[in-house]
Amino acid sequence: MRNKLAFETLNVYMLHLMKMYRKSLSGEAGQQELSAVIQFLKHSSTLLEFFTDQRPVKDMSDERLMKLSIAYNWYKSWEKQVCQNDTISRRYKSLLTMETREDLDFMYHGIMSLITFCIEVLKTEVVPARLNSDIIENIFCQQRSLYHGPTTHPTYNSYRTGINSVVLGQSLLSRKSNAGGNGAKPFSAEIPTKKLRI
Repeated sequence: MRNKLAFETLNVYMLHLMKMYRKSLSGEAGQQELSAVIQFLKHSSTLLEFFTDQRPVKDMSDERLMKLSIAYNWYKSWEKQVCQNDTISRRYKSLLTMETREDLDFMYHGIMSLITFCIEVLKTEVVPARLNSDIIENIFCQQRSLYHGPTTHPTYNSYRTGINSVVLGQSLLSRKSNAGGNGAKPFSAEIPTKKLRI
């Protein structure tokens, strides 16, 4: 539900709506204020278009990767511009939250390294709309449910014990996730054994 709301707020339809709204304004001041919002929506809609695209990325010269890089660089230049501006007293109020900016960094560098690895090493294509973090989230959920309960800061030793149990004895895929199904069992696959002849 939250993802759907975010998609509807930051997609190309909202960008188009804001452009039409700016045209309807009579004063110069109102139009100038909306130009920053439109600039933000232009780049957020680029991210959403990429991650909802069903067409595979087959090579590193794909135009969508260039657009993704342009959008990411715009966010980084915005952050740099605000951080270097000494006239702004509360800089964090002029930016996205620190967690969101970190997520953007992880998302961009992660997707680019994954696509590079898949295309150049594995010689396969990547469909952006099929990528999600459900398997990783499922590991964290299993890890917490085994030993830690509501602990948000487990120690290294307690995490090590839990992750060994997940890797050796649990399936990473959940029927409730959109990576769902139980056909693939990468860490708990049953190995068929041959019967010994006597």
